Amino acid sequence: MNAWEERVVHGTGGNSRHIVLRRATQGRSRNPPSARASAGMVYDLRRRRVVLFGGQGDAADLNDTWAFDGASWNESMPTSSPTARADFGMTYDCGRDRIVLFGGVRAGSQPLSDTWEFDGDTWTRMFPTTSPDARFGASLAYDPGRSVVMMFGGQAPSGPSKELWRYDGATWTQETPASDASPRYYAWPLALGELALGAARYD
Repeated sequence: MNAWEERVVHGTGGNSRHIVLRRATQGRSRNPPSARASAGMVYDLRRRRVVLFGGQGDAADLNDTWAFDGASWNESMPTSSPTARADFGMTYDCGRDRIVLFGGVRAGSQPLSDTWEFDGDTWTRMFPTTSPDARFGASLAYDPGRSVVMMFGGQAPSGPSKELWRYDGATWTQETPASDASPRYYAWPLALGELALGAARYD
């Protein structure tokens, strides 16, 4: 069966940890969630499981939470959850052991601007003193060097964004980098000592 495995990679700049999924030679995971698109999925390092939230289902947007341990899916039953949505930003903050979710969009409505955290049991809406504007398709990643969550870009009502924000668990603060990336959304965020952006949409 599938199983998560933590590996230490030795390099000239020091050691780094990677989480990899060993592939199963055959078979399917048990009790999978319903089919969906534009969901959020991150790895919970402490609990050693993948957490899935929301997305666009066949008939409506979803707000269910699932965990995958490498063999089977189990639906979580948090006492509170974000509203149903898709195309939100989500990442795991390993410094505070929280999954952080921002924004997204509901079918037929405007983008969202709320911030939520998941502690492994329930979702809690946060009310930071400062917050980015509503958007969907933003990229979130944890910066281990500064112990903050970083967010870049996204599709705002005014168009694609190139804003860079950091979140420390209390508030969002906009960064002013020396040089800007072009406005984009649906970029793939990477974080391993430094932040990088992969493929994205610009229109």
